[in-house]
Amino acid sequence: MSPRANDPVIDPREFGGIALTGWVGPSPEDSGDYPFLLLYTTGGTDRGVSAAILGMAALLKAHGLHVGEMLHAPDQLTTTTARVVVNPGHFVELRWGDDEHLASSTHVTAEWEHAARSRREVLLTACVRPFRRGPMTVDARERFMDERETQRSSAFAFLSIA
Repeated sequence: MSPRANDPVIDPREFGGIALTGWVGPSPEDSGDYPFLLLYTTGGTDRGVSAAILGMAALLKAHGLHVGEMLHAPDQLTTTTARVVVNPGHFVELRWGDDEHLASSTHVTAEWEHAARSRREVLLTACVRPFRRGPMTVDARERFMDERETQRSSAFAFLSIA
């Protein structure tokens, strides 16, 4: 799909690599399970880590997300913002506007899929800070998410399930 006239032009090569991972954790609103997604750059671009950080920040800004901010309501998001699509087989896609080249995907557990479908939304953490420490295991993700610098370099949004 080609971009519309007002859509920003984002070059996926600027990010190096973008990865997505999902997990279920305690709800920020009640005592139930809640589906979370973490979008991050691996920083692996020939333009350097700083280019990956700037590229990721540009992607977020172009789609209505800003580092350091939490968007609580889908109506605060632009029409070209990210949306979450849950596909059969516990396969989740995070799509950015109408640009088919700006989609990230991951496999999730049945528990995650059930929580997402029940809640009809997920909490996205989109981090411009690269994760460059090997595989994103559960322990690595928890350490990364707990670090102050990760929190300060992330945008947060509740996204509806498409």
